[in-house]
Amino acid sequence: RGLMLCSPGGTPQFGEELTRFLANFRLDTNQDALHFIDKLFPKRPWFARLMAPALRRHSSRPAVLGLLDQVTPDGLLSPQELRELAMPVHLIWGRQDRLMPASHLAFFRAHLPDGHALTQPDGMGHVPHIDRPRDVARLLVDFAKDIS
Repeated sequence: RGLMLCSPGGTPQFGEELTRFLANFRLDTNQDALHFIDKLFPKRPWFARLMAPALRRHSSRPAVLGLLDQVTPDGLLSPQELRELAMPVHLIWGRQDRLMPASHLAFFRAHLPDGHALTQPDGMGHVPHIDRPRDVARLLVDFAKDIS
């Protein structure tokens, strides 16, 4: 009945811009993984150094690398695809999201259907459902009530 998005990806990117963005997900060292974690959260979580080796191993799995290799401009969203969404849309974009460029938010703002809701909470990064799960749950419940 509705669509809630939390810092979604899929915005059109081409050439060097797309290459630079995808490079965020190639974690060859634990330091790369820590740098990635820093982009996800408003501040480095206490468990970052514990999580980094597992994140690096996960990101180097053939399935993950294969997925990254398959990302092409043709497979990304078009303005028309967003405009044609028929259901109510609520977009949550954490103000401290350092993974997604500001141009991605601008794309969603410009092309989501009229009447979409946008929430940009402070204290949330790229993974608001991990940063502040209760707040996201509250937003989700309120959105569900609004569209019922």
